[in-house]
Amino acid sequence: MDAFPIRHDPQIHSIPWAVIVPHEQQALINHRKPLAELAERGGLTPCEALAVIEGRPWERMSYSAARQRLTDYVRGVGCPEPHTLADAARVLEWMRDGQIEVTRGAFDAVLRVLHNERGR
Repeated sequence: MDAFPIRHDPQIHSIPWAVIVPHEQQALINHRKPLAELAERGGLTPCEALAVIEGRPWERMSYSAARQRLTDYVRGVGCPEPHTLADAARVLEWMRDGQIEVTRGAFDAVLRVLHNERGR
């Protein structure tokens, strides 16, 4: 299976597994089921999937807002995940120079590196 199903949305029917699989732990917290089982049961709504990806509890939000933010994460799937400050700086340069699209997922990854470095 290459795509995780999104239900109850007329525009997004699935997202790449690569977008949601790193967030398996949040899926277990929010739904008490692993992603594979959730997929077998028809997947998640855009709001539910977004909460899992963003590492937070589910909250009610409009489908259009959830769809837009989910689309940002999907577009950022091709961006390399930064692990060091040098990686984060490189990703920011690529964004600045238009070599990669500025997406919520890519920017959040850079922020995670900065946050982790700050705590050292």
